[in-house]
Amino acid sequence: MKDAVKVYVDQGFTALKFGWGVFGADPRMDVKLVEAAREELGRSQGPARGHGWFVERTPKEAIQVVRSIEPFTPFLVEELLHPEDYDGYRRVSEAVDTRIACGERKRRSGVSGI
Repeated sequence: MKDAVKVYVDQGFTALKFGWGVFGADPRMDVKLVEAAREELGRSQGPARGHGWFVERTPKEAIQVVRSIEPFTPFLVEELLHPEDYDGYRRVSEAVDTRIACGERKRRSGVSGI
């Protein structure tokens, strides 16, 4: 993770969004990856972190995910739950200090990205 972040920092980026792929399967590994990204990026900005809702979790589990990485001050965490779990997103956002983003996969009238 540090090598990947360094590539972008060397190009002048000050915030990064990462996720999917390796994220979600092992919560302890998620924390290690976010910690490594923060160490390489420094405290100036981000990293934003996408998680991906392909991992089925409850709002309680999503809250635990966010709390586990909050010491590394992510700018936001997104797509922790199914896109239409509105109550779950409300519960998560009320329980944590980190910004929660969602909705880019929301479908309405057959249109994605609303």
